[in-house]
This record gives sequence, C-alpha cells and structure tokens, in this order.
Amino acid sequence: MMELKNDEKKVMKRPESVIKRDGYRMPFASYKLKYIFSALGLEDQSDELICSVINKFGDQETVETAEIYDAVIATLKENNFDDEAESFITKHKVREEEWQKQTDPTERLTRLQKKDPTLVHENANKDSNVFNTQRDLTAGTVGKTLGLRLMPEHVAKAHLRGDIHYHDLDYTPWSPMTNCCLIDFR
Repeated sequence: MMELKNDEKKVMKRPESVIKRDGYRMPFASYKLKYIFSALGLEDQSDELICSVINKFGDQETVETAEIYDAVIATLKENNFDDEAESFITKHKVREEEWQKQTDPTERLTRLQKKDPTLVHENANKDSNVFNTQRDLTAGTVGKTLGLRLMPEHVAKAHLRGDIHYHDLDYTPWSPMTNCCLIDFR
C-alpha cells in the first residue's frame, strides 16, 4: 500500500455534484477517478489516490471539472507519479483537440472536401459522387457540428467515443426531421 503525502487516507466528505464545462450539473462519480488512475497504470494505488483527490475539495458540495483536473494532476505529482501526470495532461489535451475538431464546422467541411472516408462513406446507401448526396453530406456535416454543440457535452462526447449512437445526428437534435423520414413513397 502506498503512503500518501500531505493527506489523510480516508475521505472527509465527497462532493455531491460536478459542474461540467458546459454548465451541466451531474452527480459526482468517483468511479471516473478510478478509471483515470487505472488507465494510467495505477490501479493498485487508485483507492488512496482517489481519497487524496477528494480530500482536496474540503467541504465543497459542488466542484467544477477544472478543479477535478487540477486535483488529479496535483495528487499525481505530490506522490511522485510525474510521468503519469504528464500522460494524463497529454491525453486530456488530445481529447480536447478532438472535441474541437468534431464541433468545428470549418474543420469538418475541410475534411469533407478532402474526401475523408469517415465522412463520405458514412452511409453505405448513398453514392458520395452524386451531386445530391454531396449536398446532403455538406448540410449534414454542418448539422452534426451544431447538433453536438446543442447536446449536453457528456452526451455528445459519449456519442463521439462510441458509447452511444445518436441516430441521424446530421438532422437532429436541431431539427424535427430525421433521415428515416426521407422515404420516397410512389
């Protein structure tokens, strides 16, 4: 068992809620801290590290994600896990850059113009060389970036990670129309 520095081994009080960057309030979920430490190869020390992170919040009932981020880095560095702290910072930066790319209409339109296979072949039922399909892909590309920004950030990120699939994101949530409604009845 590791010996924590400058902290108690027991949690004084866990925050009740977290305010995400988009302002959405969620219940505090300590399992997410366990996931972070496990992903950094610190599963055996995760319980003690989690206690250390939570204790940094004192009696706060609500914390912001930026405070959690800072507390994780501080805890890692205090316990001489400098490489893991750098890895955490790098992974966070990469995820943030990916989020910005996915929600930037200009970035996605540039990818579409360069015929990014993940965009032009996302619907196997449509030939991306046909003008009508190109027009639909262009509108859908912009629609997806807007849709991701309209959703609560945790839902949008779950969609991008593949944890959930938000069907017809190119039309919804900003429009009541879905691709499934575009059936050619004769």
